[in-house]
Amino acid sequence: MKNIFLIFLLCSVAACAEKFDISRHWTMSNLKSEADGQIIPNPNIQTEKVAARDNDFSEVFKLPELEVLISKYKSAQLRYDATKASQGFKLTGSGDFGARNEANSEGVATTSLTGQKSLNLQSENTLTLSILEGQKDLLKLDIRSAIDKILGQVMSYELSQMHLDRMRLIYEKYKSMYQQNRPALDAAISAGVINSSENFKFRKTFANYDRKIHEADAAHALFELNVKKYIDAVRGKYTDISNLSADDIAGRATSEKDLLEISKLTKQVSIFKSELALLEGQKKPQGSFVSRLTSPAAVDENWSAFVGINIILPIYDGGEKDLLIEEKLEQSKGVEASINAVQQRNSDSQKQLTRYLLDAKKTLAMLADEQKLSNEVVDDLKTRLGYGGASISDLVSEMMVLAELEFQVLDKKRELRSQVLEYASNYGIVCSLTGSCDSISGSIENIGK
Repeated sequence: MKNIFLIFLLCSVAACAEKFDISRHWTMSNLKSEADGQIIPNPNIQTEKVAARDNDFSEVFKLPELEVLISKYKSAQLRYDATKASQGFKLTGSGDFGARNEANSEGVATTSLTGQKSLNLQSENTLTLSILEGQKDLLKLDIRSAIDKILGQVMSYELSQMHLDRMRLIYEKYKSMYQQNRPALDAAISAGVINSSENFKFRKTFANYDRKIHEADAAHALFELNVKKYIDAVRGKYTDISNLSADDIAGRATSEKDLLEISKLTKQVSIFKSELALLEGQKKPQGSFVSRLTSPAAVDENWSAFVGINIILPIYDGGEKDLLIEEKLEQSKGVEASINAVQQRNSDSQKQLTRYLLDAKKTLAMLADEQKLSNEVVDDLKTRLGYGGASISDLVSEMMVLAELEFQVLDKKRELRSQVLEYASNYGIVCSLTGSCDSISGSIENIGK
């Protein structure tokens, strides 16, 4: 009979826990914090996740620096799950074994079975989960930041490779043109029409180009050693900007408003406000639903049972909570000021980038005019050379001028792209250059699934 009563009471306890689950009733909609008046999302509501595209970043996640961050994220997820589990209905057992303090001492043994569930009167459970969720989000942003830096390094490498290839093309182009005119140049030197030193001058020019290409090749090879592991891990479609002009990538970068640093700071503010609301709630009454079943100490006694609510009312803590609240307020102010500072810095950076692009365009336009004039000079020299009105040395010299102008144009175009890439790297938006930010976020959402 007692066993039947015990089972019945336990079932009642569970049923009562469902009825008195105030936290479930309150979290059917969003909660409003008394401290800041902001809406705190219900962490139990499942939002639709962005799916990763073909798990494109699986190789990137295997990199050591990413493995560290992913391990931290998984730990944070386990901490969140453990905290959520601890807020549910809990059942514990206890026992007392000893002797009664009576004239006729007798050994006694009592056991108790206790069920408990927080009532979440001040949303303390919801706020705790909101804080942990915010900490998880920060770690996801750290992972995205790490991937963005990797993309930036690979793009810089690819930009270096493209620049080096084009340098070689320019060199080979004008080296071939020089070789085509070399017989005429040698004939003019042999005939005494021009000084033999002219030939040395041209050879010196090409020796200088050889050195420039060697230095560019050596720098690129060193760059490759630093990013080789990233090159092998990242798909080309997320780093290839070769078909985009400097204006194209600049437009993509400056139109991106989701700056990673601001996202992190905004999330920190949200966490601080949840912590503030939690501290405010801890100054108010808190309660839990409690049910307890205790066995009798002696055979002639009855089982005792208790079902009810336990209320805790904080009375005095020496001002601890008030001081902690002040601390959170100051921290929030500091982070909000940082957000304003980043926004101002970004605005200044965009203006500087825009000005740089405008000035560079003017420089390229001037170089184009110089190339046009130099080509006209070359055409004129070729015409006059046909009837002896010009020197082959003058023609080759003007060709070398054209070569130098092409190198200058190439350098300026690389500077343009490098400036845009540096801007994007500084604000964690390199992914915007190839439109891969959503894919990165989707892959991160699928970590551990």
